[in-house]
Amino acid sequence: MTSVGDVTEIERFEDMRYTAMLHKDLTTLNRLLHDNMIHVHSTGNQHTKADYLKGLEEGQFVYRQIDRSHQEVLLQGPVALVFNHLFLRLTLMGKDIELHNRALTVWVLEKGSWQMLAMQSTLEPSAAQK
Repeated sequence: MTSVGDVTEIERFEDMRYTAMLHKDLTTLNRLLHDNMIHVHSTGNQHTKADYLKGLEEGQFVYRQIDRSHQEVLLQGPVALVFNHLFLRLTLMGKDIELHNRALTVWVLEKGSWQMLAMQSTLEPSAAQK
């Protein structure tokens, strides 16, 4: 049975993860990200956990601002799906960009600990496509 406490815990972990991304807190991210994590970006590129942490550490991508909205957490046993809209300002390979994305994050509960297993981000449809 899903409880409000479970949803609150996932929301707390999401807050911690986004704060760690903004502050390049590799220690926190290493703890929150599952060893088998796959992050698929809106560009179609994907990173493993090791690739993602290395890219962040080396400044391949530097997050400047991350705003989330319309967040919804769906719990199904030891799996949590987090849906939200993202506005990101970041420097990607030396170029400043802004993104309006929708994201799905998958968290799994293993050995009493929640970790992010997957992230899929896609561009928001343009106003003309809505």
